[in-house]
Amino acid sequence: MEAEVFYQADKRIENPVFGFAIAAENGTLIYGNNTQIEAFAVPFIEGSGRITLRIGELAMSQGTYLFSFSVHSADHKINYHRLDNLFPIRVAADKLFEGCCHMPCQWR
Repeated sequence: MEAEVFYQADKRIENPVFGFAIAAENGTLIYGNNTQIEAFAVPFIEGSGRITLRIGELAMSQGTYLFSFSVHSADHKINYHRLDNLFPIRVAADKLFEGCCHMPCQWR
């Protein structure tokens, strides 16, 4: 999955952190991550631009999930913008399993 986040920063923002979360339809958090956790430095943003998020595999059960995005300060004290559970995404799965996510495993 690939998501492009377009932004418009009216003033220069130093070291912003872009993040996302995926939740079940009932709001239960499935997974969250951000540029700070992944050590992907964004030195600053100013004016308009975009950042791209790529998720190699959505290893979740089939269903609808809610996607959230945020931009905040590195110290987490300032939320510049937040869109919580705003973007529904539909996941198709070709594996049958119990629960919300697939974990590759082997039996011996």
